[in-house]
Amino acid sequence: MYRALFSTLTLILSIVIFAPMSANAANEFPQGIVTLTFDDGWKSIFTNAKPILDEKNLKSTQYIYTDPVILNPNNYAVDTYMTTQNVKDMEAAGHDIGAHSKTHVDLTTLSEPQLSAEIGGSRDDLISSGVISVSTYAYPYGAYCAPDEVVCTTDVRPNVIAAGFLGARGVFDGYNSTTALTDSNEKYALKIQHVTDTTSTSTIQGWIDTAVANKTWLILMFHEVVDIFPTDCKGTGASGTETEECTTTAVLQSAVDYLATNNVCVQTMSQVLTNTPCGSVVPPTNHAPTVANAIPDQDAIEDEPFSFSFAANTFSDEDGDTLSYSAPTLPSWL
Repeated sequence: MYRALFSTLTLILSIVIFAPMSANAANEFPQGIVTLTFDDGWKSIFTNAKPILDEKNLKSTQYIYTDPVILNPNNYAVDTYMTTQNVKDMEAAGHDIGAHSKTHVDLTTLSEPQLSAEIGGSRDDLISSGVISVSTYAYPYGAYCAPDEVVCTTDVRPNVIAAGFLGARGVFDGYNSTTALTDSNEKYALKIQHVTDTTSTSTIQGWIDTAVANKTWLILMFHEVVDIFPTDCKGTGASGTETEECTTTAVLQSAVDYLATNNVCVQTMSQVLTNTPCGSVVPPTNHAPTVANAIPDQDAIEDEPFSFSFAANTFSDEDGDTLSYSAPTLPSWL
């Protein structure tokens, strides 16, 4: 009897000790994560979405394509896209800025020089305009492989990797596991859930609940966010429907409230890809002061008294910082 009991206990202990960890558990995040991404740089994102996000202190990732925002804004209708200053203000408020090409072209149709311009060049546009950090990329139309390929041979992911981006987002539906942090095939083809004109608040809440329950990474993809639907929608979706890529402030507000009420971990793309612990504070971006009005040349004579006062409008600082001046390399006789 004792031998039989001992054998039974041994079997139970063996099952407990040696049962392998499930594949899903091994690829889970410490908790479910949600990232709010907004594509294209629509003006309505700045005017309508940003206040909703800022009220709950939730930070987003903004994917900007640079032709309407930076390169040729006069070619587009007024108040359709953000201004360069709007983008910098988004970053200053803690939102993540990502690249989304120059001209929103299907990258799989381009030559190597064109790819370089549309991928790395779009980040260069943003940095040259005063954006401080651009670390992730979103493929226009989600196209990193040609749409008619069963096996991805026309693959632009190596170009994105070579350009130095931390990761890249596509448009295939799904959730991301921790494998997306290490496997380049996943890291540069991150899955999303697409918020369109027909997406309900209950659908979004269901996506969030799934990510939390399974400890996966949910990336929500938004475009325009308007008060009056469909009157305020300006863009055209992939299928040619004017309102397809348009959602309302009420839908976004509901999603944001749900995230905040349930204390869901909300992080930017770059935060997740750099393994930043949830709850870490995004430091505000501080821009360097600039010379607003040129300083006139001054003459000084050695061993003679010299004084000079800067005009109050010599320097400007878009963050509103109080500026102080020092000149540590003046010659000793001054």
